[in-house]
Formats: sequence, structure tokens, C-alpha cells
Amino acid sequence: MQTITQEQLDITILKTGSPVQRPGAWQIESFCTRTFEYFDYSLRKALAGSLDSRLQCTFFLAQNDDRILAAAGCLHSEDNPSVAILGPVCTDPQYRKMGLSFQVCSMLLDHLKAKKIQAVYLGVKGNVPAINLYKKLGFIRHSGIVMRKLFAIADEFNNRYSAGQETIIRQINWSDFAEVSALLCEPAKIVSFDFCQQLFSSKYAQVQRFLPVFPTLMNDLEKNCGFGAVLQTTENKSIVGTAFIKPSLSALQYYIATLEFFVLDGFTDKAVELVSQTMKQSGFSGNRTILCYCPECDIYKKQILLMLGAEPYAVLPDFVRIKNKLHKTIVYQFTREL
Repeated sequence: MQTITQEQLDITILKTGSPVQRPGAWQIESFCTRTFEYFDYSLRKALAGSLDSRLQCTFFLAQNDDRILAAAGCLHSEDNPSVAILGPVCTDPQYRKMGLSFQVCSMLLDHLKAKKIQAVYLGVKGNVPAINLYKKLGFIRHSGIVMRKLFAIADEFNNRYSAGQETIIRQINWSDFAEVSALLCEPAKIVSFDFCQQLFSSKYAQVQRFLPVFPTLMNDLEKNCGFGAVLQTTENKSIVGTAFIKPSLSALQYYIATLEFFVLDGFTDKAVELVSQTMKQSGFSGNRTILCYCPECDIYKKQILLMLGAEPYAVLPDFVRIKNKLHKTIVYQFTREL
């Protein structure tokens, strides 16, 4: 097969961002799903702005006439453009090794820097060419499969999570995609991020799932009428905690809901209020049995649950392995309405 070079093609780099009209959104989604493994959220809806008008989805496309050859996309909140997620990055198999991915990614990163983004995150598993590409773009390994590129000084960026800041509690929404994903990568003394999904603080376990985590949560909440909230600083709008309640998927256990919460160090004193408000606003408190799974070693989560009036309901011996050690898990039950 004859090798095609970039010089032999009339390539145009096009920038497009939400809201994108339906034909264009369909074309980009179709291209990405042909060359990318999977999506856990509707890329077409994100491009159209129908997931949330404040969730900005931007793509840089390398095109030959009307045919897309390579694409690089990103997500960030218009309300708080400090953190962004890079991805998907796709190249038509016939046009690889021509530098197209590097070109569209570089232009996308320049765009994010101009938008005052401080940190860009991505997830990549065992794909050596992709890892080499991201390293050339300035990304470094952050936690497990997550790589990160900082436009800010590291200490300056980390100050976004410093203790003692004023906070507010509000309902979670799709525009929180990038911020909540970044929260998962931050180490914390609270052990589990979402126990039922086997997600743990990066202080105890390297991140092995990244992009699917937030859309899986949001899809569960929306499909099953659950409720989620975030703890957000007022100064720089950084998300430093989250709590959510998901009803059981089983019709036989319709009366059961599962609570999960996670806050960064320095904000554990806000966790009681965060969980309490989440339970009240969910409407489940008092008319459903609410359970929370807590590894025995998670002393901070245990203290918060006891302060909220939860009581041990069951013990699951040797139920979770953390750092090559088996721990029993205590299931707590809320027996009274908050």
C-alpha cells in the first residue's frame, strides 16, 4: 500500500465547540466511535450542549475536504474553567504516523491555556504510542492510568485544595465532569471514593478507571432518581468533596438506598453537613433504608457516620483488599430521619 504524507493532502485544522448543530455533532461522534474503544457519555449530546449548557465540549479536527482524519476533544466547565479533561483523541488508521494527533492536540492545549485552564487530565491504559504522544505534549504520570499537564505552578494549583476555605454545598450536575474526575485523583485520608464501584482514594490505590467514573455516576443518578451534591470552595470554585445516594436497582429492594461520600483532607469537618443536606434533599431520609459501606480501616468515614447517627448493621469479613491486606467492611444503617 502506498504511503500518504501530510504534504500530499490538503489538510485544514478546524475548531468547533458546543453548541454544535446536529449534523456536525453526529459526524464527530461517528468518527470517534469508529476509531475509539468506547464512550460512557453521549459525545453527541455534549457537543450539542444538551447534557448541560455549562459543560463546554471543544474539538480540533484535521480534515481533508469534508472528511475527518484526526480529532482531539476536551471537556471543562464554563463556570469554573480551571480543570479540563483531554479526550477523545482519534486518528483514522489510514492516516496515522503523520503527526496529525500531535498537531490537533497541540492546538487544543494552546486553546485551553488561553482559556486560563490550570490543569489538564487524561486517562490512558497500556497504549505505548498514546503515552509517548502525551509525554511529547508535556503530560506526566499523575496517579495510575491518569496523566496530567499543569499550566500553573504546582504549589499554586494545589492551593485550590488547601484547608480553611469557605465552602458551599450544591447539587451535582454534568458541568462538574472535569472537577469531580480530578477529585478522584487527589489522595485523601478517607479511604473509599465509591465503595460499591470499587473506587478508592489514590492515597491507598492507584487510579485504574478515570473517564467512565463521572458519567457512570450521573447516568445512575438520573436513571434511578438518585441525588448527588458537591462541596465547593467559594473563592476558586474547586470541588473538594461529593456525596450521593443511589436507590437499589432491584425491585425487591426498592426500599434500600446506598450512600457514598468523599472529602479531601482539611474538609472532613464539612462532611457531616454535606451528607446531611444530601440525604435531606434526596427525599430518601425517613422513607428508605439508607446503607453506607465503610472499610474497617476508614476511621474518618466511620467517625462521620457515627456523628450522623448511623449504626452498624452488618459486618463483611475480609471483604476488601487494600495495599495487599484484607480488611473487613462494616455496613452502617441510618435508623432515623436527619
